[in-house]
Amino acid sequence: SEEAFLKLFTNKKLSNVVQFVKVSWKRKRDFLIQTLFLEQCMHGNLHSQFSRLKESPQKMKEILLGIITGLAGIHAEEVVHQDLKPQNI
Repeated sequence: SEEAFLKLFTNKKLSNVVQFVKVSWKRKRDFLIQTLFLEQCMHGNLHSQFSRLKESPQKMKEILLGIITGLAGIHAEEVVHQDLKPQNI
């Protein structure tokens, strides 16, 4: 559940996983809107990184290994990323 996820990641730092900061809830008309606050990634997302690193296969390999390590960490916690794409990494 979302509540279990939030409890798990609020005070936990996993290698190569963006740090969860807090959650905010706001009611707008008949809807409840949830906003997750995550640490700021200073170097952009994977899509922008790969655009800059086309000529550096070794650096791309390092980044991909970091992604695999991060995914293994969240999978070990029985969490699955629901929208895995370069713009979200």
